[in-house]
Amino acid sequence: MTYGISSLDPEWGTPDRLQALKRGHWLIENRLHWRKDVTFDEDVSLFHVGQGPLVMAALRDIAINLLHASGVRRIASRLRALSQFPAEAIAIVTRPSPLTHGPRGMTT
Repeated sequence: MTYGISSLDPEWGTPDRLQALKRGHWLIENRLHWRKDVTFDEDVSLFHVGQGPLVMAALRDIAINLLHASGVRRIASRLRALSQFPAEAIAIVTRPSPLTHGPRGMTT
């Protein structure tokens, strides 16, 4: 980084600290973007007007989060499998979440 503006105090915003913060941000950003781009071809999406891009990004995030919540770690592989068995995909979406339901499916 050659130039940068920060609201951090000088003792907290040292050049090394600012560089580490910037790298950490882009590491997270690149991981998230890579997953969505590779898995969902987000960069070639045909949704370019109005709220379409935001809605589709939210739906992609929901799909990834639902798969993670059901224990899936290989998202692309699981999506390919689910494309052949839509009933299983619907089951993932309609399954009660362990975060919102207690024992025996009772709402907490």
